[in-house]
Amino acid sequence: MTMSIGAIVGAILMIIVSIIIICAVAAQNPKNGDGVAALGGGSTFASTNDRSVGGMLNKLIKLLVIAFFVLTIVVFIFAK
Repeated sequence: MTMSIGAIVGAILMIIVSIIIICAVAAQNPKNGDGVAALGGGSTFASTNDRSVGGMLNKLIKLLVIAFFVLTIVVFIFAK
């Protein structure tokens, strides 16, 4: 089974986006001392100032996750 050029480019972009997501999540300051923040649960319901670095990271992560899912759908379409 061969992959099309679009599927290969999409897969490479998915890898790049996922690495950026991992780096952005790792750059966040933990909201509390327990391990919930490491799993992403600490930042879901926390109120942050959107002008702070943490707020900007939250927006970036949300946009990157949306981009990752869109890329996944596009790669799936090109793989057919």
